[in-house]
Amino acid sequence: AHGCNTLIATRMAMKLSDFVVTEAGFGADLGAEKFFNIKCRAGGLNPAAAVLVAPKKAYDAHGIDNVVKHVENIRAFNVPVVVSINKYVDDQDVDLETFRAECHERGIAAAITDCREGGGEGGLELAEKITALGSEPTPTLRPSYPAEMPIVEKITTVTRDIYGADGVEFTGGAKKAIEKIEDLGYGGLPVCMAKTPMSLTDHPKISGRPSGFHITVANAKVSAGAGFVVVSTGKIMTMPGLPKRPAALDIDIDEDGRISGLF
Repeated sequence: AHGCNTLIATRMAMKLSDFVVTEAGFGADLGAEKFFNIKCRAGGLNPAAAVLVAPKKAYDAHGIDNVVKHVENIRAFNVPVVVSINKYVDDQDVDLETFRAECHERGIAAAITDCREGGGEGGLELAEKITALGSEPTPTLRPSYPAEMPIVEKITTVTRDIYGADGVEFTGGAKKAIEKIEDLGYGGLPVCMAKTPMSLTDHPKISGRPSGFHITVANAKVSAGAGFVVVSTGKIMTMPGLPKRPAALDIDIDEDGRISGLF
């Protein structure tokens, strides 16, 4: 339902605006992949450009090679991309400039974005880069796989081309589930991969841009109304819970109306 609502809102906005910005979700291996392979396919959308949000915290945790892989993933769909280096309050300008320089050295457009402290002016550099890309002729979107490809091959294609895996291991339950889905006539649906957002692998503690790994497919089920097949990998939970201490507990407002704890 969420995807359907955002698709309707996107189409309405496209009729009313010169530029439409929509969020695809976290990770070019997850959110962007689903957006391009599922939503754009269903709605006939052809994005002019993409923004890859990469704060310094993510850069420190995963390294520049991980950023490069996410950029490669977006470019594989034939979509131009700009990296938005989102600035946090305690980030040092010299560190952000180093991050941007590493992107430029690899032929990646990047902008330092500070909308939290700088408001609209803090996002001007990013807006200018995106506007420049959006003003160019829009290339034709290139999905990862054709709709008629068998489900196992779709899964293998995504794990190989988007995650960088060497192969896929299907549990007995997953194999039976996929066979049943195809027998019911849903084999032509795109796959909606459920995987940890913490890693390109299905193990959340493996950072960077790993190689030589396999993805384990634990289960698959059809979401007929939404129009895709949900594929569960590793030990992922499709309905994650809140952390032990939700961020809402640290949000407050003082007597003068000043709000603290937002991020």
